[in-house]
Amino acid sequence: MALDPLLTESEVIIKVGDAASPEVFAAKAMINLDRSMSINHNYEEDELPDTDTPTNPHDIVRYLRSVDFAVSGSGKVHAGDLDEFMDWAHAGTLKNCQIHIGPTSSGRYLAGAFYCQFEVNGSVKRNAECTITLTPQNTGSVTINDIS
Repeated sequence: MALDPLLTESEVIIKVGDAASPEVFAAKAMINLDRSMSINHNYEEDELPDTDTPTNPHDIVRYLRSVDFAVSGSGKVHAGDLDEFMDWAHAGTLKNCQIHIGPTSSGRYLAGAFYCQFEVNGSVKRNAECTITLTPQNTGSVTINDIS
């Protein structure tokens, strides 16, 4: 039996749009070491009593209220990227992003407008490491697309 190939770190890439028309998306050198993506659900709960035997514990029914996306990454700081991410985070504006998952020719990607949170951390070295977090806008307009 053949084993399925594993997803490697090089197959999770965060690309940021340049706001031009047509928009061009480029992988940023700054987020080239660690990447993380999560899709979380927010639920509303109702308790349903057992009408035949009201003394029994109630059942809990959950309804999906919203879907939340979070993306983060870290890497070595390149001077041009540092300025771009600091300005983006400071302005509090949205930028279109693509988060590619899987092989570049056949995987999938998330697309949407994201805010940027920015943090520099690490020990004093010649090159610092940065962490950024991309937070999707509140309208939930993140889509999942096939790479063709």
